[in-house]
Parts: sequence; structure tokens; C-alpha cells
Amino acid sequence: MKKLLAMLLVLVAVLGLFAGCQKTGTESTKPEGSQGQDEKVVITIGIPENAKTEDYETNSYTLWLEEQTGFDLKIQKFASAAADYKTQLSTMIVNEKEDLPDMLMNFRGLGDSVWREYALDGYFIPLTPYFEDKEGKSKIFWDRLAEEGVDQGYIDAVIRRCSASDGEIYAFPRIEVAEIDPMDYMVSINQDWLDALKLEVPTDKESLYQVLKAFKTRDPNGNGIPDEMPLIGGTSGNQGGDVVNWLVNMFIYYDDSKWFNLSENGKTLTVPFADDAYREALKFCRKLYDEGLLVTDLTNSELKGLINTSPDANGKYTTTVGMFVGHPTIIYEAGHDSVFHFSAVPIWGYAVNKDNLNSRDAFITEDAKNPDACWELLMLMCTKEGSYRQRYGEKGVDWDDADPGATSFLGHKADIKIMNPGAFTEMNNTTWHSIGQTILTNAENETVQLDDSSSAWDKHKLNLSANQFFSFTKARENNPKYLMPAIVLNADETEETKNERSNTQKVISSYRLNFIKGNDGLDPNNDAHWAQYLNELQTQGLSAWLAQYQRLYVADGYMDRVLKSE
Repeated sequence: MKKLLAMLLVLVAVLGLFAGCQKTGTESTKPEGSQGQDEKVVITIGIPENAKTEDYETNSYTLWLEEQTGFDLKIQKFASAAADYKTQLSTMIVNEKEDLPDMLMNFRGLGDSVWREYALDGYFIPLTPYFEDKEGKSKIFWDRLAEEGVDQGYIDAVIRRCSASDGEIYAFPRIEVAEIDPMDYMVSINQDWLDALKLEVPTDKESLYQVLKAFKTRDPNGNGIPDEMPLIGGTSGNQGGDVVNWLVNMFIYYDDSKWFNLSENGKTLTVPFADDAYREALKFCRKLYDEGLLVTDLTNSELKGLINTSPDANGKYTTTVGMFVGHPTIIYEAGHDSVFHFSAVPIWGYAVNKDNLNSRDAFITEDAKNPDACWELLMLMCTKEGSYRQRYGEKGVDWDDADPGATSFLGHKADIKIMNPGAFTEMNNTTWHSIGQTILTNAENETVQLDDSSSAWDKHKLNLSANQFFSFTKARENNPKYLMPAIVLNADETEETKNERSNTQKVISSYRLNFIKGNDGLDPNNDAHWAQYLNELQTQGLSAWLAQYQRLYVADGYMDRVLKSE
């Protein structure tokens, strides 16, 4: 019954035409059949609740969407944590007496394997007919990508990630192509401490070690207490904040989202996490950890708490942190004095370039009463103004068009100017505090006006990003000639190969942590322990995983695209 209903909804999607599908900006986008009727189209949207959003029903962004479409949007709140909202959704699916919301939005944490299973079981409807109607229903989507100059190879990869093994597209992507965000590891250093100890910003591994040692032993915060944390960071999930991978890339190029590297001719996959250079990196990390210079596994909230501290008894900024690895937009609290006390650390070694900054966030469910209207809402969100409103808030209040001739912190022509920098990061009733259904190509202020009207806080924070970005651009010249693309798995992965991949990745993660901290007595300096690690990789399926990716790299056209990009 579920699948039958889904197929009927697809048929409606193919046959039904709605007005306004080619309109952008603030033009009305009401579907055909709704204009002139007393009853509004009602769309129920399931959203994981964000604690910073005061009220979804009266939110400025919600009201704008309703104004533009004529729809009545009803928000059904789910738990904020991915594990919890996944449980809620599965409970609803098992209990077929309870209808699903018409749409699910911001369900990024659902996971590809889960949503694909739901899709193939008929709980989400195929969106393929919409995407294929490039001059009609999806014209806004495709025109926006063309307008922003998004690479076709990137688009192809995004669409494939949104598809299931039956070849149908079920997920609607969040597309974010920012110049700053591909810079994977963003590092800041306490300038006050450098000045107090008369030190320079480190520019290589040896000077890094010497600076960290001085931070640990010479009381740079002047409180007479050995409370300094020279270098801190997080692990996976903390955008730009994996401190260990930043250190590893001083020794070998390693993008942990791609796992493998490419040979010098670009035709063969290689294994960086089994390389001698990777071992040397772990030895260096172990040295830092043993000497109390490195903390590796903090969460975003813990990092923020250590950086954005309250003033001391004399009203001065104080912290126990010397250096941290983390995205400035995530770590620095808007307006907090902390940002003025840190400088950007230039990137040396290798510069990991993240090129798969997209996710699968939205779905139209089998219970949608009007799939066309749901799609139209997604198209409105993808317009330039719709995308800006998700990130920057209400036009004319939180942001507006840039002044003529204005430029951004990167020197680009500015599109908009910001009046309220906290619209996305602070509690308010302006945004949903998410960018789940958007096409936003300059999401880190690359085209935001920076001038005398900008706050001192904005200027300093953006200049931190700019300084590191310019060093990142230069450091990319040291990268390998060919870089591994993101391999997309759909029907290509069996349960066996999935287990081999997953189990091997667990070995990499667990041994990395244990080598650095000495858990289970492991030491990367010990040849027997290193041999044990390599053997465990093979036992858990590294060879099979590597062979599978090598086959897909060639068969699915990745290699041709990589070689042609030279």
C-alpha cells in the first residue's frame, strides 16, 4: 500500500503543472489550483528542533515562505539530536496509523543507508521527475547552479549521492560551495601569549614544538598556575577542528573523508594511513601528548567554553588555551572579546581540500497531500534570496543588498551587507538556524560587504579567516598532483563489502587514538605494535575495500575526470 501510494504521487508529480516554478526572488509562487481558493495549501514539515529558534510558526523565515507561496506551513518538531529523531521517525514508520509529515527537512543525521532503506520501502517519494524537468519544475534549481558556476562534476556527484540503488533520486541536497569551507583545518594561536614570551607564530613542525613547549612551561597567562593547554582540538564532526589530522598533514597528504590517496600518475589508489610517513606523524602526536602539549578529543561546546571565557577579576580576557584547531564561525561567539586575542596560523605542509560539502537533508514523504507544493517550497528556498534568508536572516533587517562598489574580506565584489551578524548563530525568531535546503556558494561571507560600517569584531574574525585562506591557497601548491575524489556508493556496496569498509575504518580510528594516548600499551614507536596495526587492517578487510574503490574509481569515470582536470 505504501509503495502504491508513492507511485501514485510520482504520477501526480509528472502530470501536474504548477504556476510560478520559474520565478525567483519575491515573486509569488503559488501552485496552479490554489489561487482564488479560500482554502490554503497546508504543508506539514518535520524539523529537528534547534534550541536557538524561538518559535517556528511565527519565525520570520517561516512567514516569508508563507507570504511568497500562499501556503500554510505547519511545523512538526522532532528531537534535536540525530539519534533521537531517527528513533522518532522509525517509530512513526512502524506505527502506520500515524501519518508522516508531508516533508522532512534538516534531517542531515538520518544517514545515507537509513534514508535509502526508507525510500526503497516506499516511505519517501522519488524526486527524479522533478529534477529531470529542467525547464519546468526544477528550472530554479538548475539555473541557480549555472548562475553560481558550480562545477558539473560536483553536481553529478551530488545527484548520485541523493539516489538509491533503484536509480531514483529521493533526497534533496543542501549545496554549499564556500571558498573558505574546503580549508579543512583552521588554526588560531594566542597572540597575547606569543607577545608575553616574545615568540613568533610557528611555521614548521620544529617551531611548533618549541612554541607549544614554551606555552606549557613558561606561564604565558601569568597566573602562576600550570594550567596552560598549549594545543587543543576535536575529532570528526567538528568542522575544521580535527587537530590530529592537521598534524598528520605536516607529514603526508591525508583527507580522512576520502581515505585513500592517488599514485603519481593518478591511476592507482594508495593507502596513506598505512604509510611510514603516517606513522611518523603519529610518533610526533604521541610526543606532544606525552609532554602535555596536546588535547585531541574536545567537542565544539567544550572548545567554545575554553575560548569564550568570562573576564578575570580585573576585567581582562583570560584563557588557558594557547592554540586551537576549529572553524572560526563555529568556535568564536559573536561579539565576544576572545576573537581579538588570537591570530591565524598559516598552513604549512599539505592543505587538505574538502570538495564534498553537501548533504542529504530533505525528503517528501509518502503521506504528502500535495507533493507539487512541497517541491515548490524547496525551489523557493533555493532562490538567491531564499538561500540568503536561511543563513543571514530577514532582508532589510538583518542584511540587505551591498552598497555600490563594496568588496568583501577576500576582495570580491560584495552582494550583500550584514546588519545583524548573530541572525544565524544566536537565539532569535529570525531563522531556523540551518541551511538544509539551499544553494549557497559563498556561505562564509566571501561576498559580504566589509567596510567602515562593519563591526570591529566582524573585521577581525573575517581577517583571521582571510589570512589563513591566503596561506591555504599557497600551501595547495605543495599537494599531490592528483587528489582522490569522493567515491559514491549505492548499489555497488554489498553487506559484505560494507562490513569490510566499516570494520577497517574502525581499526584506523581506534589505533590512531590508542597510539597517541598509549591506550592498551600501544606505541607507534614500537615496530611490533605498528606491525600489529597493519595486520589488523588486512584482517578486517582493507584489501577488499581498496579493491572495491579502485574498481569504482575506474569504472564509474572518476579517473577520467581526475586526469582531465590536469
